[in-house]
Amino acid sequence: SNNSGNASASSSSSSIIESAEEDVIIEITEPMEPCANLCKRPFINDPSLSSARERVAKCQRFIAALGVKDGLRGWYAKVLSGGVIRL
Repeated sequence: SNNSGNASASSSSSSIIESAEEDVIIEITEPMEPCANLCKRPFINDPSLSSARERVAKCQRFIAALGVKDGLRGWYAKVLSGGVIRL
């Protein structure tokens, strides 16, 4: 079975995605980790919450939820061979 174009990434190893048509090769190098800057988003830093403590707690829950599964925020990738990628 040919799985070209399908990829899965894990934190323990890199995955490579290849496209035979354009010879595009990227290497998934690591998952993105959620950071506190996400807490600046208005749906997290909700002004309707009465205290800063509530806003911080909401932010901590949000970051913890994103950190549960590798790749939920995305991945960093390195281009090994450039070309065109079509969706």
